[in-house]
Amino acid sequence: SEPGAKWFHMPGRPDFISRQALPWSRGWIYSSSTVVEVGDEQRLYYSGRPGFHGFELNTQWQSIPEWADWSRRHQVGGMTFASWPKWRLFGYESPREGSFTLNLGVLSQPVKVLLNYTTYYDGCVRASISGCPDHSLEECRPLTDQSLAAPVTWKKGALISPQENHPVYLTILLSNATCWA
Repeated sequence: SEPGAKWFHMPGRPDFISRQALPWSRGWIYSSSTVVEVGDEQRLYYSGRPGFHGFELNTQWQSIPEWADWSRRHQVGGMTFASWPKWRLFGYESPREGSFTLNLGVLSQPVKVLLNYTTYYDGCVRASISGCPDHSLEECRPLTDQSLAAPVTWKKGALISPQENHPVYLTILLSNATCWA
């Protein structure tokens, strides 16, 4: 979501957006810089063209008029979007108990952590902050059932304070649960 951010293809996974999917995008695709939320859905808009990028340009990236004209007549592009439910693009699931740790970086102000999750078979989701007794698993209020953007809370509240120029590490413990990005 920040300027200059990129979408990366995960090795060993199918293409998220394949340039081969549509006849007008076989040469290249160009996505918007971030997703757009529409209700409970996220959309990534993208455009494409059938020819390769820079087809009508010379090696100095200047237009070659005859190829630019040919390209306008024969390489009609398009624009569309890929969409998914905003809480279901990627997930981490633990059928019994499992955990993962997120580096929240060096915080400049207090923050809240909001989770998208689903629990099963009396499961729950809890979290802890490394080196913070007030933010331990024992102090965390379990999240149950399912929710979008539910705040993680501890007995003393939901705010996580900066730690004097040190990164904050959040460990999320799943018991029969899934957390969705």
